[in-house]
Amino acid sequence: MIQDAKSAGFNSTTITESGAAQGFVAPPMAASIFQQETARLAPDTLRKEAREREAAQAREKARTVLLEKLQAFGPLPEHIDLALEAVIWEMTDKAPRAEYLAELLLLFLAEEKVVFAQVLGLLLKDAGIKVGYWRGEVTLSRYCQESRLALEVKITATSRVVMKSEFTDLAHKSADGSCCSVVDNLTFLNLCVHVWQVFGA
Repeated sequence: MIQDAKSAGFNSTTITESGAAQGFVAPPMAASIFQQETARLAPDTLRKEAREREAAQAREKARTVLLEKLQAFGPLPEHIDLALEAVIWEMTDKAPRAEYLAELLLLFLAEEKVVFAQVLGLLLKDAGIKVGYWRGEVTLSRYCQESRLALEVKITATSRVVMKSEFTDLAHKSADGSCCSVVDNLTFLNLCVHVWQVFGA
């Protein structure tokens, strides 16, 4: 026979208390997943990401402009055309390497290097970068009027890369925000950054 609930000592208060004791209580609001705050990015991180985005857009635009200039240039021997296209992609890369140009030029005959240097010089003329050829050596150079810094990247006849940067006026102080650097191993990067700034603006 079923016992009466009251006589069995059954009561709702006991169940609620025992339920609470067994951990059925809702977690406090502070521990709720909806109350968790996401970590905020530091201002310098945001600025860095913004700069990287802008640089990526400038590189992409500069690449597009230079490739269009190359296509509009006219018919060229296929291997020289492909080499110039590869150089454009390298110069608009995030970490361009002058050694890559040296590797390409290693495959060219002397007369082909002349054509390569002439066309590359015409492509980069609007950026103020001069491309010269002399006795098997291809030279990229630029003189920055603002900082009075002369930059030169020379790829020798043996495909060795020699970089040089020097102030022509040591008494002149570089203006704030100048794009130039005096670190020789960054000279090629400096030239490339200038290309991004001119064609990617």
